[in-house]
Amino acid sequence: MNEHQSQRDEQGNNRSSVRRQQAALAKFGELALRSDDLDEILTEACRLAGKALGTDLAKVMELQGDGKTLLVRAGVGWKPGVVGHVTVRVEEDSSEGHALETGEPVTSDDIEHEGRFTYADFIKEHGVRALVNVIIIGSGGQPFGLFEVDSRCPRAFDENDTNFLRGYANLLAAAVDRLTKMAERDRAEARLRESEDHYRASVDLNPQIPWAADPQGNITSFGDRWLELTGLSREAAMGEGWMEVPHPDDLAIMAAAWRHSVETSEPYDVEARIAHVGGGYRWLRVRALPRRDENGTVIGWYGTTEDVEQRRQLEDALHRANQTLEQRVRERTSEMEEEQRQRLDAEELLRQSQKMEAIGQLTGGVAHDFNNLLTVIRGSADLLRRDNLSAEKRTRYLDAISTTAERAAKLTGQLLAFARRQSLKPEVFDARSRLGSVAEMLDSVTSVRIRVATDVPDGPCLVRADVSQFETALVNMAVNARDAMEGAGELTIAIRAEAAMPAIRGHAGAPGPFVAVALTDTGGGIALEDQARIFEPFFTTKEVGKGTGLGLSQVFGFAKQSGGDVAVESEPGRTTITLFLPQARPDELPGDQSIADETEAEGKGLCVLVVEDNIEVGRFSTEMLEEFGYSTVWVASAEEALDRLGDDGDGFDVVFSDVVMPGMGGIELARLLKRRLPDMPVILASGYSHVLVQEGAYGFELVQKPYSAEEVTRVLRKAVAGRPR
Repeated sequence: MNEHQSQRDEQGNNRSSVRRQQAALAKFGELALRSDDLDEILTEACRLAGKALGTDLAKVMELQGDGKTLLVRAGVGWKPGVVGHVTVRVEEDSSEGHALETGEPVTSDDIEHEGRFTYADFIKEHGVRALVNVIIIGSGGQPFGLFEVDSRCPRAFDENDTNFLRGYANLLAAAVDRLTKMAERDRAEARLRESEDHYRASVDLNPQIPWAADPQGNITSFGDRWLELTGLSREAAMGEGWMEVPHPDDLAIMAAAWRHSVETSEPYDVEARIAHVGGGYRWLRVRALPRRDENGTVIGWYGTTEDVEQRRQLEDALHRANQTLEQRVRERTSEMEEEQRQRLDAEELLRQSQKMEAIGQLTGGVAHDFNNLLTVIRGSADLLRRDNLSAEKRTRYLDAISTTAERAAKLTGQLLAFARRQSLKPEVFDARSRLGSVAEMLDSVTSVRIRVATDVPDGPCLVRADVSQFETALVNMAVNARDAMEGAGELTIAIRAEAAMPAIRGHAGAPGPFVAVALTDTGGGIALEDQARIFEPFFTTKEVGKGTGLGLSQVFGFAKQSGGDVAVESEPGRTTITLFLPQARPDELPGDQSIADETEAEGKGLCVLVVEDNIEVGRFSTEMLEEFGYSTVWVASAEEALDRLGDDGDGFDVVFSDVVMPGMGGIELARLLKRRLPDMPVILASGYSHVLVQEGAYGFELVQKPYSAEEVTRVLRKAVAGRPR
């Protein structure tokens, strides 16, 4: 009797539990369909599911873009600092990794006695003893993450529990898909608005005036400039109202040609004189093409009107002049001119086409990357304006702005490197030591499944080049190799001195000596048809969003501008990219260049003359220097700086000048001061200058824009420390 009663009680409890779960699912389903806030949906799912299963711990972990990390996106019952911050690596022996790999729920009745999986530290720190998780499928059928309920006591989660969580996961998947599509729709609408704005701007800037007509030839629209040209109102110009403005001698020709085009669907092309609102007539070329539907039926006409008055005047003048020449000479001359014009037009069209293709690819890539960077900067700046912002968030947003600005500077540097327009700071250094200094960085950009081997000689490998650009080139080459191996393989970095440079891409080789830095990977290789294009800016064979296509172009530009080159050898399973740089002699190594102790007060007692024509940069520079204890005077031109310095320097300790300014530039100012005030240090600052690229900085210290406060103050200390007292 007692046994039957226990069974009935247990069945009653199960039915009650199922009803609670169904009620929770129904309540959550309403929210998932109604709310547009994904974080609200995820948090409420955690709360309701935990409550229904009798626990106060639940979380949603979102799979990150690398496919190897889970972020605790939402949850209930966790200590502050977990949700939105804690990440978990997806390992093969973890419960999370098993769930993502198999797609099946994972239950652990007691993790302290569980031998199948490993568990994250933060789970143990919260006293979790049992758990159950299910996968959430996101947009496109890809995993969004995991939905997990945790218990502080050992517990056996049964099939009803996992099915209950699966129901939640399905609702979450639908919500994720719905919100993803909403975001995509918003982006599509924004692109449509941008396209419409672009079209309107194109119409306004186009010298030709657009117009349209219905299939019967009745005018349905005219550009505003047609109305301005003729003085007709929009209503008067519609239909056949345009016939009021042609010259009487041209009206019949225009009308007959238009009727013929409408009847035959042939293109319309007529030149005629049109009455001008200012009086008199102007020659216009009027053209139109039929607009057809998918069945080829004409559903309207698109037309343009072009002012050819000047051309007609020139043609009339030429005609009058040619009337004095013999017929054969006139005909032959006309033929030769036409042939020459056509040839030149064809050549110009080809050049323009090639130029526009290159510019389009370059500007499109730059716009894409810079808009991404500006999004981070603008978003961080907006968030910094919010009241009651915590110190931690303020620091994070400030760091985001600083880091993104550095990435933007790196992007412009890569573009200038490819174009061979960057301002390099060549110095002599040992390539071996620089390889060691970036080894940690290379470890961070390569996968743990990529084995990195080095082959470095015992003797020095001295190079004369820009150290920063050299290190950037190494990282770019390593990243390219990593991506080629798809996260697993072997990367070998070899350095050789006294190397000769072979013939590369049709250019003759050179005996050198050169220092050769070769990176060899075991990836799939580079297709033969792509090898000639891998150094083009923004050329990439990767998926959208997985590469800018600027890495190897930076390597190429840096090598060429430094007097070297880059060679590529590739076959399936092995690719070697070799960077050749001119080798330097041991006697060219720099001596001791120590400067004043940086622990001294920054700029106390020192006066800086800031020369900057840009108001915002000038104001920022002076405020920055004053924050470090310098006294400053700001002038907006080199001429004003010369007047202020006079013949004795007027008490200034150093001059900090922009390079590109109206009138006298910064380099000319620095060279003049070197003759007039030889002991006055001059520091130049520039984002880009063709003079610097072609002729260098003439031995003056150069700070690249955008610069940091630390960089400027370091250069100022060095300059002032070396000044005679």
